[in-house]
Amino acid sequence: MESSWLRAVLRVWVVLVLAFLFIPIVLIVLYAFNSSNIESWPIAGFSLHWFGVAWHDEQVRSAFLLSVRVGLVATALALLLGSAVAYALYKFTFFGREAISFLLVLPLALPGIITGIALNSFFSFTGVQLGTLTIIVGHTTFCIVVVYNNLIARLRRTPGSLAEASQDLGAGAGRRCATSRCR
Repeated sequence: MESSWLRAVLRVWVVLVLAFLFIPIVLIVLYAFNSSNIESWPIAGFSLHWFGVAWHDEQVRSAFLLSVRVGLVATALALLLGSAVAYALYKFTFFGREAISFLLVLPLALPGIITGIALNSFFSFTGVQLGTLTIIVGHTTFCIVVVYNNLIARLRRTPGSLAEASQDLGAGAGRRCATSRCR
């Protein structure tokens, strides 16, 4: 059992780590509302002026709209592909299933810069020009991991009796596979 002083030290450590992570973000948000064009403390006054300046800049607006488009397409692809592969790996047993599962989770285990360098090397090796499509592929690579992990965990917790009950109520009998989970 841990002592009370160890708990206190751990709590202080957690507070320090969270402060280290979130204080710079809070400062950036506060500086966005600064009425002065010089970053100084304390803030001279609060204003929405810089948001208007950013919105009227064509490059900022086009970058924002590109980010929204890439995010929507990458999310749709990750939902589609991550759901399909999670369902397939849960439902069927075949040679290489664990290797596929490992490759899907690999971008989560590796630092993002390693995955980015690997994708950049792949694109340059295959002659694919960097652009919107490669950005979507990179983002989808990271997002598939989240969809796959959440869905495979949910599928593993779903009892087989639920599928049997749905078949009793008229659901299709599309549950044909060789594992004991599919009965």
